Amino acid sequence: MKRRDFLRAAGIGAATAIASPLLRARSTATIEGNRLRIPREWTGGGLEAAVTQTEVWPGETTELFTLGGIWPGPTIRVRRGGTLDVAFTNRLAEPTTIHWHGLIVPPAMDGHPKDAVAPEGSFRYTFDVANRAGTYWYHPHPHERTAAQTYRGMAGLLIVEDDEEQALDLPRGVLDIPLVIQDRYLNGARTLDYAPTSSQRLNGMLGDTVFVNGTPDAYHEVDAGLHRLRVLNGGNARILRLAFSDGRRFSIIGTDGGLLDRPYEVSETYLAPAERVELLVDFSDLGAAEESALVSLPFGTATVPEQQGYGLTVLRFVGTGASGHTRPAPATLASLPPLGAVGEVAHTFMLDTSPIPREGHHHRINGKVFEMDSFESWRLTVGRPEVWEIVNNHTMPHPMHVHGTQFRIIDRDGAPASDPRDRGWKDTVQLDGLTSVRVLVSFDHTGLYLIHCHNLEHEDDGMMLNFLVEAPTGVDADANLPTEMDLR
Repeated sequence: MKRRDFLRAAGIGAATAIASPLLRARSTATIEGNRLRIPREWTGGGLEAAVTQTEVWPGETTELFTLGGIWPGPTIRVRRGGTLDVAFTNRLAEPTTIHWHGLIVPPAMDGHPKDAVAPEGSFRYTFDVANRAGTYWYHPHPHERTAAQTYRGMAGLLIVEDDEEQALDLPRGVLDIPLVIQDRYLNGARTLDYAPTSSQRLNGMLGDTVFVNGTPDAYHEVDAGLHRLRVLNGGNARILRLAFSDGRRFSIIGTDGGLLDRPYEVSETYLAPAERVELLVDFSDLGAAEESALVSLPFGTATVPEQQGYGLTVLRFVGTGASGHTRPAPATLASLPPLGAVGEVAHTFMLDTSPIPREGHHHRINGKVFEMDSFESWRLTVGRPEVWEIVNNHTMPHPMHVHGTQFRIIDRDGAPASDPRDRGWKDTVQLDGLTSVRVLVSFDHTGLYLIHCHNLEHEDDGMMLNFLVEAPTGVDADANLPTEMDLR
């Protein structure tokens, strides 16, 4: 039995298989599995959404929804202060949009479901990039079809660079590795059909097979030395508990909105859907043909892959024996302003889940399900920081995403946030069951934005709200400030 088949038969990540370190020094004559694909870089111009026949498994094709013809879509690389100009065309048989996840953009460019592009329609996304250097991403955001379209392949990375980040001696080129982690429920088939059961609509779509950059059973060859991993949890609902099979430690250097102030050494980190984390991993001790696997450790009481917390093998790193980036990691990284004193809570978002659907919906915010033509009666003022509190009233976890901003986490359940992934700029925050979080938010543009759960089944079920950002009193609003008529 091949090693990967044995791991699958044994449950891959059952506590007995992953919680204890695996042996790293296993030499192989040939490398089993599939070489990790690295998405090509976008070279400008157009980006097309289409149904494509794509080689996912070697020697056979699978029908996917793609952006730019590949899964994941091409990696877009742009400088802070530059302009992103994308001519988008929709070749699907259903409406879609592109949401630039984590980017601070005007509402008209945000990919709101009200701005969905019709089949055979087109739209030009163009905006100045205000974000600091970091790992962002893009994906569809049509009304009640975000989960299905993302699941079938529509997502890609967007990397912002700036002078501060470029001045650091970090691994670059082939040592700077993008990793889009997604799980899909195949049940023995090799198709990415999206047909969630009632249980999957309640809990979120969890898969029995892991894909990294669209690659099943993936491995990646690494030189001896330091590597930078840009990790996106692009799954619909899967929460990852990332670690290495041999227990090696690594450093977290960045979160959703870019670099932290310094590296934080850890042995594991959680990563919720839509969150990103940048890691520095040292493979100096990995000899030729020796392996170290990135895994998701088990948590909770999961016994099958379709349950949250089931352990999984994500990606095997195989040593080449060659020498790589042997210089140490920088001791300091980026400048992060201190939070300072924060005011009272301006707005509270109560997250509610009902196992038995009420009026056809399981999930609500403040007792409401999403309505395209309405927005919250309260208003925010552009440029004015506010404290928001998000409260999860159910045992089910919810990763909450805010459009149009990067925010800072103040505290969790009243205690200062200590986890490294909570220390930097964020656009998505994970709330475990029966917990709360306070965040400090501010907006650069007036107009309509969204807050929603990034468990995509929850989002499509209605766990999403519109809110409006207005200009300060006496200041002219942006031309894109919506009116109630615009929203209809």
